[in-house]
Amino acid sequence: MGDLYIDVVDWQLFNKRAGSLDPWGHYLFVVPVTYQARLKWFSAYPPTSDIGIDGDYCALWGGYPNYGMQLSIFGPKAAGAWPGAPVDVVVAVNPLYTAKDVHAI
Repeated sequence: MGDLYIDVVDWQLFNKRAGSLDPWGHYLFVVPVTYQARLKWFSAYPPTSDIGIDGDYCALWGGYPNYGMQLSIFGPKAAGAWPGAPVDVVVAVNPLYTAKDVHAI
């Protein structure tokens, strides 16, 4: 997922945007504390059993209709299997995400 970045110090999730002076811009949202320690996988499709270990979470990212604006998470993986459906996780979208200003890196 080359267009997705998580700052694992502050747990801010960034989504690269095209056509911007600073394509990484502002973070989209902060990953909820519940998932921070074990969120290790990101996928556009449900994870298969060969991905991850028990206790891991997998974020379902970028699929229609949410395109990443609503975080969906599979997990935790248990007894070698992922749950059948992801959980939609409520996050507060950063109000500055749509801003077009730049920040220093």
